[in-house]
Amino acid sequence: MLNLYFGNLQLNRCIWICYGLIISTLFRFVQCIFLIFFFLSKVAKIDGKISVDIALKKKNVYNPVEVMNMSKEVKTNAMRMLDKHHIRYDMIQYECDEFIDGLHTAEKTGAPVEQSFKTLVAQGKSKQYYVFVVPIAEEVQLKQAAKVAGEKSVELIPVKEITKITGYVRGGCSPLGMKKQFPTVIHESAEAYPEIYVSGGRIGTSIKVEPQALAKVARAKFDDIIRKAE
Repeated sequence: MLNLYFGNLQLNRCIWICYGLIISTLFRFVQCIFLIFFFLSKVAKIDGKISVDIALKKKNVYNPVEVMNMSKEVKTNAMRMLDKHHIRYDMIQYECDEFIDGLHTAEKTGAPVEQSFKTLVAQGKSKQYYVFVVPIAEEVQLKQAAKVAGEKSVELIPVKEITKITGYVRGGCSPLGMKKQFPTVIHESAEAYPEIYVSGGRIGTSIKVEPQALAKVARAKFDDIIRKAE
């Protein structure tokens, strides 16, 4: 009987050892699976980053993060208006914490200067406000702009009034999504390009959009409103 007892004891011990080995093996297997998935996720992230970097280099873009209109970024009024009218656009972000002029913005984003436009706001003799969208390297011709607007004269509003009138800040003023819909004129040179660049409605953000689509949403017309070179 004593031999039988010790035999059973040894058998039970062997069984528990086998259970321990099985559990240990399963645990290590799960660890391996987890490490494999972790490694693959890291590789995917690196591959995605490399793909983005290559794409940006091909577009000659200087250190921006270019995002399509499906971006998870918080959208501005300008973007919401384009979305509402089902207009396709590209949002381009660049590093900037304060106002810089249009030429420096184009340099940061890699956008062609001739296709980059700035948004100016003026007030007519009648006290009506007007929005003029002109190439960043040009200046609005106020007399011509007044004629196009049907005013005796127009004057650009003071910088300190921009936010109160438009809802945007200096350097982030878009022709779309202002507090009110003001009569808008886009310089006629924009019609020569398939796409133009304008402010996206905040500092550090530009929008690339078809000029005709922009004019449709802004209810704008095209005309000659820039100062002629002497």
